[in-house]
Amino acid sequence: MKLKKMLSTLSAAAMALSCACIPPASTLVPSAFAEEGNEEMPIFIPDFPQDVLDEFGINWTGLGANQFIENTELDYGSCHHSFSYDGGYAMYSDQNYKYHLCYSGQWHDCDSFNMCQSKEFAYPDLTDDSDVYEVKPELTFDIFAFYEVRTEGELKFGAQLELNGGSDKLFVIERYTPSTDFSDYEKIGSYTSKGNEYDLCKSKTESSYYAINKNGKITAASSNENEDFNISTSISDHLANLHELAGISTKLTRYGTVTEGNGGSGTMYNDSKLISTYFTLPEKESPEDVYGEDAVYDYNLVKKMDGYRFSFQSSDSGLPVDQLDDGRYVYSQNKNDSYIIPFADGSLIANNSEGITSAASAGKEFDGKTSVLDHNYQYNYSYYIDNNRAKVSAVVWMLDPYVKVEFTEWSPNLGLSGSAYKGSVDMGEERYDIYADYTYDNDIAPLINKDFQSYLFVHYSGNDDQSDTITRSLPITAVLSRAQTFGVEVGNLARISLNVNSVMDKYYFNILQNEIIEDSPVQPGDVYVDANGNSVELGGHTFSGSTDGYMYGFENGGFAASCEGGNNGYFDSMLKLDEGIVYDPESDKHTVMNYNIEHTLDDKYQAALRVSGSYDNTGRVLYVIENDHNFSIDDNIFAPSSFDYYADPRDPKFEYVKSYTSDGHDYDLYKVAYRINSFSGSQKYEAFAAVRKDQAEDGKLSGNVDITDHIINIADEGLSKTPLTEFSLAMDTRQSTGTIKADYCVDFNIDAGSIDLPDQYVEVESDPVTLGDHTFSGATDGYMRGYSNGAFSATCEGKNNGYFDSMLKLDEGVVLDLDSDKHTVIDYKIEHSLDDKYQAAIRLSGTKDNISRFFFIIENNTNFSVDDNIFAPNSFDYYTLPKEPKFEYVKTYTSGGHTYDLYKVNYTISSFGGATKYEAFAAVRKDQQAGGRLRGAVDVTDHLININDEELSTTPLTEFTLAIDTKLSTGSIEAAHAISFDTEVASEEIIGDFNGDNTIDSLDLIVARKALIAQFSDDAKPAPNKPASKKMDVNKNGSFEIADIVMLQSFVMGKINTFPEA
Repeated sequence: MKLKKMLSTLSAAAMALSCACIPPASTLVPSAFAEEGNEEMPIFIPDFPQDVLDEFGINWTGLGANQFIENTELDYGSCHHSFSYDGGYAMYSDQNYKYHLCYSGQWHDCDSFNMCQSKEFAYPDLTDDSDVYEVKPELTFDIFAFYEVRTEGELKFGAQLELNGGSDKLFVIERYTPSTDFSDYEKIGSYTSKGNEYDLCKSKTESSYYAINKNGKITAASSNENEDFNISTSISDHLANLHELAGISTKLTRYGTVTEGNGGSGTMYNDSKLISTYFTLPEKESPEDVYGEDAVYDYNLVKKMDGYRFSFQSSDSGLPVDQLDDGRYVYSQNKNDSYIIPFADGSLIANNSEGITSAASAGKEFDGKTSVLDHNYQYNYSYYIDNNRAKVSAVVWMLDPYVKVEFTEWSPNLGLSGSAYKGSVDMGEERYDIYADYTYDNDIAPLINKDFQSYLFVHYSGNDDQSDTITRSLPITAVLSRAQTFGVEVGNLARISLNVNSVMDKYYFNILQNEIIEDSPVQPGDVYVDANGNSVELGGHTFSGSTDGYMYGFENGGFAASCEGGNNGYFDSMLKLDEGIVYDPESDKHTVMNYNIEHTLDDKYQAALRVSGSYDNTGRVLYVIENDHNFSIDDNIFAPSSFDYYADPRDPKFEYVKSYTSDGHDYDLYKVAYRINSFSGSQKYEAFAAVRKDQAEDGKLSGNVDITDHIINIADEGLSKTPLTEFSLAMDTRQSTGTIKADYCVDFNIDAGSIDLPDQYVEVESDPVTLGDHTFSGATDGYMRGYSNGAFSATCEGKNNGYFDSMLKLDEGVVLDLDSDKHTVIDYKIEHSLDDKYQAAIRLSGTKDNISRFFFIIENNTNFSVDDNIFAPNSFDYYTLPKEPKFEYVKTYTSGGHTYDLYKVNYTISSFGGATKYEAFAAVRKDQQAGGRLRGAVDVTDHLININDEELSTTPLTEFTLAIDTKLSTGSIEAAHAISFDTEVASEEIIGDFNGDNTIDSLDLIVARKALIAQFSDDAKPAPNKPASKKMDVNKNGSFEIADIVMLQSFVMGKINTFPEA
């Protein structure tokens, strides 16, 4: 041999992986074969007549490594290849797919030709007439074929099944030409399978059987036309009929496709795969001699022993490829000394030889009927691997939907550059980055070769242990439940295993621990996305950023970021509506953006709220700049300048327009108009920048920005008519160093009316005071006044803790009717300047069965603990049991378009006079309003419906209170609330109306996404099986899940105009 060159790493991997093929020589870069010495590559062109070369598509580049024109019998890439012909000319081209069988063939005036590609079948007992398997799956051979018969001869094509170790064969002939001679066959019966009638025949000269599709006749194509077809062959049907009619055993040993015939000319391409319905290996006790040090398996197998499934699949990679002096290629035959040694406790030793592609795995099978989320699965495993090029991963297979999730350790060899990043799950000291991508695995899948969705979870640990032995506790359910946020589908558990895969690399692999726990105490972690250099969506928000540090986006729209001072940076969190909002200046309902920012930036930064949209062919954007430090306002202008993409004017600048006041703050308004031109067209832009004048000097920024009020003050006709679709919190930096933590929320229906404080009021000091229908009580080092309409005003001087209550007390308690169309709704308005540690809540209370019950709906709490709502005295004669009662998390739910975490506590206060039992619930709003202006409407009835606690729901409520509590705070408060006991709600829930405004639009998508995220956080009721209300169950399958969000989005975007009927 003149040359012996190794294929490139890429080509080598491609030969063993799915959807890869060895290209013809014309497509190979010469350096792949002739890198050493730059020797000229020899080219082999077969000695065929020119018309045959043209017919076969062989040109001056010669034959590729995957093309054969000589009789060949070869094993490589998990397939057996057989090609033979007599007389004439023929060519066989192998595509060598990992999961598929795939080849093409050409023939021209051959006396005979045969082309066959086959794979070993791992479960021969599945197809026998024995009862080893309780439920035998349906085996189906899916075939796609293309053919062109240029001149007719004999031609037969179909599935070939080797049975009983090769002693019998069944050729299912799906297509044949009219001139094909079957006279040597003896018919023994007929049957129907998948709508086709087959004649079952037996060869008169050999132990072979033929099932001939009576609808499979093909003819020579006229004018060189061609035809392709799909065939679904039921292997189970054919073998059952063969057993019944011929009386032979039907243990399937190998399966493949055959093209054979004589005479004529033509071409054929086929791609096929065997798939199955789900099955598990039979359970049986195994004798001791089948595992342990003395049980070495040096052949392919799938075996269940004492509850563990062991699999070993190895095949010759056929690499390196040698090239002969005349340019022909020859595949290497690598020595395969690979083996596995299984152990009764699920541990395993696997050894792989150089040049061999293999997979070894050990794990457990499950029934495929139980959701992964129905238990809290944890996988504890430990292993040693001596070659880090061999990939080790924990693999979880799920059904309905058919999903594979692979958990693997991060390493430099992982190669994630082409993978689609979805998001991350933070489990404390460990995190999992999620990629939606195909990951190769030579093990046999639960449904054999059926297509599936694949995800790769890359594990990062804060543990820098450099030990050769890897030990992990993988919280499968905890991670997958949170991964649903990124669209990862979770189904019924089919298999959990620890796998090693290698393409050609030698390795020694030892599983030391292999334990699956069904009810782990580990709880779901936090989810976030890495938005540095990416544009990533999470929880309805789109995050984008660029920094020399990091940027992580969270499901509530907040983000954390850092800058190292080397580059300019930007950090955006955007809420995008499918339909824009045009604001009505006459309406009392305003859109308000609340924000909280903490940062340690040292220089040149800007914090802004940005809204944008397009109207009359002009893109418009409004920047409400709440803080800028040594930052030019003109840096907000995107003005490219190049030959084919430029701004006009070339250097646009903001110009001062006017000053105005909004929400108690003064702003300077600037405006710029420009155009961006390119070869593809021109786009107009208008930008407005409102720069707040009284900016904070430290690193804590918070506030509420009334977008509607700003647009009213700006009074620009174009901006006022523009439907706004994007609402963003944006931070920009210039060579800054520091960290950022920011969050925001957008409320689209805030009551903008002011708080009415009548002239008639009472001073509230140490004792409760009644005025009109309300009773006021409070304690402060400042003052508190209660007004005749139930409003109050107060101040705090920061010396003491304070509380301020305005209570409506009923003589007779009200049990709210949860089935009524009349709901109890409390509207509140609060304006304050409190600097730290405060809580604003609606408090309801009543007594039933000698138990006092309280329900706190906490709309805002800043540095305030939910447990501070518990009155728990402890003294000799007046004490609480337990001594330090604490609220405990119950679940998460959505009401009024906002997400709440629900907590509950039970305790008893005892004294010499007796004991009183207390039960308290606290619903803490997650998307809280920032700044000093709080507005909202709390549907108390809807909260009780969501809580679904029978005792609370049937307790007569006598006290309805607006309560504000402070801890050493300084500032002023004005607050008011109004209670309606008969607010009309829709008697019939509107499907898709998540925010309850009787219309279906982009706002419902926002609320729906929040509700889905909240549901994933609900440990008590996993998302896929959680019962859904009518309005939430958009696709009518009985549960609220990601599919409902997708369908709702299609409706809002106009892709569909109705939802399915129940």
